[in-house]
Amino acid sequence: SIIDLTTQIPGPFCTMHLADLGAHVIKVESLSGDPLRAFPSMFASVNRGKRSITLNLKNDRGKEILQRLLKTADVLMEGFRPGVVQRLGADYDMAKGIKPDIVYCSISGFGQTGPYRGRAGHDVNYISIGGLMGQAEIANDRPSTPPVLISDMASGMYAAMAVLAALRHRDSSGLGQYIDLSMTDAVVSWMAPEIARAHDM
Repeated sequence: SIIDLTTQIPGPFCTMHLADLGAHVIKVESLSGDPLRAFPSMFASVNRGKRSITLNLKNDRGKEILQRLLKTADVLMEGFRPGVVQRLGADYDMAKGIKPDIVYCSISGFGQTGPYRGRAGHDVNYISIGGLMGQAEIANDRPSTPPVLISDMASGMYAAMAVLAALRHRDSSGLGQYIDLSMTDAVVSWMAPEIARAHDM
């Protein structure tokens, strides 16, 4: 089973694909719920096929329930800013202590290390830093944002791929893994052909 602590689009888009492939996904929401619930159709589209519960991870009872769920879980997904899961007691070290072969995936804007790790951001920040916004400006003679949330969708798909690879590795080795997935890195990877083209100019 997959325990999904993520909200909005990136993590839920990942676990949506995994649920479509047959995974049992337990979506864990805070007492106030996933903010994407303000857009019911969008929420339903990326959370189809999942079961949902609410937990207050700021109190001991909520932490205890999460730890019970972890005992039979294969994957834990989280999408908080770096440092938050440590404060909530839902970090990789805790999860690994309960389930040593857990596959734990963190999706964040800039990754878990580096100078930008604590910065807040949105799709427009990640596609700008990743270079995609500049390509849109070249094409349109002015800055413009794509009509879809590129970094959200790209990182969700890469996360699904990484989780499946980690589970396959666990099948052969018995070892879990920690996956640190940066939304900005996902955008940069989509720029590979343009970076190669620039090299030839």
